[in-house]
Amino acid sequence: MLKKTVFKLSFSGPLHIGKGLGEAYDTTDNILHSDTISGLLASIWSMQNNGAGVKEFMSHYRVSSAFPFCQSLFFLPLPVGGGQFLNVTGIERGKAGKLIKKIEYLPMELWENLVTGQTLDFDIKRLSPCGKFLFPDNISPASVYSDELEQRVTVPRGGAADSVPFYFEKRFFSKDSGLYFFCETPDQKADEIEKLLKAGETIGIGTDKSVGNGQYKVERYTVTFNDEIAGGEAFQLLSLYCPAKKEIENVQMSRNDYHLIKRGGFIAGTTKDEFRHLRKKSLFMFTEGSLFRTHEPEGKIENVRPEWNDANLHPVFRDGRAFYLPVKL
Repeated sequence: MLKKTVFKLSFSGPLHIGKGLGEAYDTTDNILHSDTISGLLASIWSMQNNGAGVKEFMSHYRVSSAFPFCQSLFFLPLPVGGGQFLNVTGIERGKAGKLIKKIEYLPMELWENLVTGQTLDFDIKRLSPCGKFLFPDNISPASVYSDELEQRVTVPRGGAADSVPFYFEKRFFSKDSGLYFFCETPDQKADEIEKLLKAGETIGIGTDKSVGNGQYKVERYTVTFNDEIAGGEAFQLLSLYCPAKKEIENVQMSRNDYHLIKRGGFIAGTTKDEFRHLRKKSLFMFTEGSLFRTHEPEGKIENVRPEWNDANLHPVFRDGRAFYLPVKL
């Protein structure tokens, strides 16, 4: 059996996941990406170890992005192009297209069926109220989270300019719901990762941590996958992926199904306040759900330190290593 360690994050308040777009707070990102989770671990490690050996520490683990859980269900992202294997019973394929296109997540059991070549037939009543989650027959569909838009105002210091209103979106998870992510690390390091995550419980993750956003409680679990997926010759990303040049320079990318995302943002994890206004170098990365048939993705940790005329500015690492599961699609 294929076993994986997961960490569940149950949030005590709202969560806002920044998109790296400067002051665009009116929408939260839909996914807590793997580079953000890795950045949290590296930031806490750096604070506890005076900034020493951060990249060496990062080499001891590999994490996925965080996906929703609800009650006993762990949801996984639908593979890119996976909608062709979904059918709504009682509705013609052409008319069901919009419903299928909206589905983003499958519970682990149904995901295993789909990625081992099975077509999933389901009743429309198995969809969550938002239409993004497909629930199994034995569990009633429920709302996993809800988003609320809050109006705020920026008040300039010194009163030299007018106050500027803006909107801030917050995500609230329903009871017995939250986010979880996979973590691969040697057994002796799993306890250390858990301790770092516990140290981050009151720090929080995401935007507006200073007012209680993103605070969580962490729990560690082991999940088991069917042996059928272990022999898969393709790989579905469960993280962001920044490949080294040698990984894709001789690859026929037309054989793969993927989406790309641009990752940027400020140096929020630094312990030096004078550098927090600086923007990291941006990277394009492959997204969660992307399918690779041409090669086994590896990825790299990239230094995205901006060009800045201060020798005290430390390296800034973005984790682009791939976390994936084998599939037979």
